[in-house]
Parts: sequence; C-alpha cells; structure tokens
Amino acid sequence: MPRLGAGLAADGRLASEAIARGVAAMERFAGTLEYLGVPKTLAVTTSAVRDAPNAGEFISTVQRTTGILLRILSGSEEARYDYLGVASAWGLSDDLICDLGGGSLQLVQTRAAQIANSVSLPLGVLRVTQRHIDHDPPKDREL
Repeated sequence: MPRLGAGLAADGRLASEAIARGVAAMERFAGTLEYLGVPKTLAVTTSAVRDAPNAGEFISTVQRTTGILLRILSGSEEARYDYLGVASAWGLSDDLICDLGGGSLQLVQTRAAQIANSVSLPLGVLRVTQRHIDHDPPKDREL
C-alpha cells in the first residue's frame, strides 16, 4: 500500500516520497500485468490524488513509466463503485455501506437494493490522523 496521502504538504500536495512509492507500486503492478499478457489497463485513483494540486505529476509519471492510464474517480463515482462491489457480493435491501479509506469516507444508503443517497467526506483515517494526532499514543486532547 503506497499511502499516497502520507506526508501531504500544507497545501495538500503529494509528497515526493509518496509519489515515488506510488509509482513503484504501479511499476510492480505493470510487471504483473505484462507477465499475464494483459494488453491495456485503465486504473483508477481516489481521494489522495483527487485532492492533490500536483495530481497531474503523479498521473503523468505513472503513465510515462508504466503505460498505465490513471483516471481520478470523483467522490460520487467512488461511492457508486462501492455500492456495485457490495451489491455483487451480498443481497442488499435497506442498508448503509461505509468505505473508510485513507483520505475519504464514502457512505451509501440503499433502499430496496438501490442507491437512495450517497456522500463522500474528507474523513479518511490517514487524513484525520495527520490533522489531529501528533503523538503516539495520542494525548487525551487529540482524541
């Protein structure tokens, strides 16, 4: 897991170390795809890249070094894909799907197995930790 959102700059830019980790992960992935004979790949990225002012740098570096096209999912697209993934594995009715990632939280409310409401919030574990917790273990005032 490259943890692209780790060490974000104050302006929200992806750190050069995070970009390097992400590119290295995509290079390993590209090697596996080549070994399997996959001719063309479209990969998606979510919150960390979606919110970063230097997203283009990461996307172009991945494409240049691996040939893999990256597409940034919007928060609503991410929530919809969460729904599709859960719906394909479980019978849904009136449910709440929660996808807690590093940079965002998607909530999808279903009624009669259809999306009734969805929201994407900037409340991912890594994002909240970096903003509010400076100590390990956290101080009482940080919780």
